[in-house]
Amino acid sequence: MTPKQKKREAELLEVCMKHSGEHVPPGHPMTTFATTYSHQFVKASAELYRLYSKLYPNLATHKLYVAFRESGVPACRSERMTFAKVEYLVKRRIIPFLYPPP
Repeated sequence: MTPKQKKREAELLEVCMKHSGEHVPPGHPMTTFATTYSHQFVKASAELYRLYSKLYPNLATHKLYVAFRESGVPACRSERMTFAKVEYLVKRRIIPFLYPPP
């Protein structure tokens, strides 16, 4: 990874950390259990995933998991970030964000 890419990675992980954890979408009552990932978190995660995809073909999900774990980025509802949660994030939020349906 180049110094510029390392710097951008650190910036994006900082955004993920700041906007991670529990997020209740607008319009949902605060008593609901329906939390999700914030738009800022998904956007930064997607940029990280794209970076890792270019640098480490076939390992982007694993690299994102390692980066989140090493940076202490929690999952939704402030739970521990597991590989399964990162897989879910990639499949359900990042891929649709990067490649929206026509």
